[in-house]
Amino acid sequence: MRQIIARAAAVLGFIVLTAICLHKIYDVLRWKDTTGGYLSSIDQLYHTDEGLIDLVFMGSSHCYYGIYPELLWEEKGIAGFDLAVSAQDKDSTYYQLKELLKTQHPRVVVVDIYGICHEKHLVESNVYRNYLSMKFSPNSISHILAYGEREKQKDLLARWPIVHTRYRELKEFDFVPYEPSIIGRGSLITWNTSAVEEANGINLCETVQPLSEKNREWVQNMIALSREENFELIFSLIPWKREDEKQAIINGFKEYIRGEEIAFLDFTELTDELDICSETDWTDPEHLNARGAQKLTRYLGEYLTAQYEFPDRRGDAKYCQWDEALERYHQLEMLEQLSHVTDLEEYLSILTEIPGITCILSLEGAYADSSTGIYTYASAFHMDYQDYLLGGKWLYQDGQLTKVCENIPGSEFICDLNEIATLRVRFEQNFAGDNILINGASYGNTWDGLQIIVYDDIEKKVITFKEIH
Repeated sequence: MRQIIARAAAVLGFIVLTAICLHKIYDVLRWKDTTGGYLSSIDQLYHTDEGLIDLVFMGSSHCYYGIYPELLWEEKGIAGFDLAVSAQDKDSTYYQLKELLKTQHPRVVVVDIYGICHEKHLVESNVYRNYLSMKFSPNSISHILAYGEREKQKDLLARWPIVHTRYRELKEFDFVPYEPSIIGRGSLITWNTSAVEEANGINLCETVQPLSEKNREWVQNMIALSREENFELIFSLIPWKREDEKQAIINGFKEYIRGEEIAFLDFTELTDELDICSETDWTDPEHLNARGAQKLTRYLGEYLTAQYEFPDRRGDAKYCQWDEALERYHQLEMLEQLSHVTDLEEYLSILTEIPGITCILSLEGAYADSSTGIYTYASAFHMDYQDYLLGGKWLYQDGQLTKVCENIPGSEFICDLNEIATLRVRFEQNFAGDNILINGASYGNTWDGLQIIVYDDIEKKVITFKEIH
């Protein structure tokens, strides 16, 4: 009997240990993005405490490019969130919203109708972004079973046949959390600009294609969910360039929704009010950039606060992620501004005010003999003149300058910038080319002067550097 019990215990222990190992391995291999890279709105949702989100935006990339919850937070104090996924289809909108409603109780949900124009995904990675990003649960199973291509359902349910192929593409953020996927509120912020047609997003096709049975069923399911969960439902259409056949479907939706007491915001009919500029406000013909998103978001904020009451959550410590997301927004905004500055003094003035970055400063060689007046620029970092004369290497973080390495042969300093990046600085005569190493990559200077390396503490990477001779 004892032997049987011992064997049973050993088998049980093996099963438990195997399950733990597989769970850890899956956490490394799992699909981690909903927009590209490692940015995931669903991970951001899972990192949000229960009952904090008051306003939700559902949709595709048009949504995460076009609506910035950060601005609604800064200007209105609204705790908004984009649960947006690249090419989010109808079924994904429904089931991902149900996933959010497990822990959140929004007052208003704004649903973009891009998904009614498509019956399947054209890019396989978007299938994975929509169907593998949620945690395994009865809701995620129902989501996958609703997926149209039945031959893929088994692999999507099992997950391992898909994610095991990621071994070769694993990077640092597969092993450690990606901070924007914790603090972010669902938006993708970019100032990249591409001029588009003047009437981008506007299609004058008047053909009406009646809604398909599947689209009608989806609309009714969304309405039923809003009544069941007691939130106000608004449908929306964010501008994007579309063909006549898709406009005909949208026209059919407009006709159908007239019979329902549900608001519909068609932003393509509000071009004058929004003042979207074809030259400056698009990142491509499908998506607004930050300038366009600012205009659309502010209009939306005015509309929503005129129609509904939202509590002002600013100042509440429970909403720290919204504060952090706003700081990130301003960091990216200032970095964008920095990229267009040519005057060196203005450049340094902006640089020293940007939150969430670390500057690594290096003074080597006969920099004091330069006719450029290098100390004038070094002093922007509050560097003492005597320290400047001695040279060396410094870290500048949160307005504080710390010297970490003297210009004495053999001097060396090593520190962890974060959980994935190690900084090593040292001084050797005759300019060692690898006198500054970040995770083994060399950023060292080989000339007389001041070098400034700018490291993004959130993205955990070098984003720019400056040389002053």
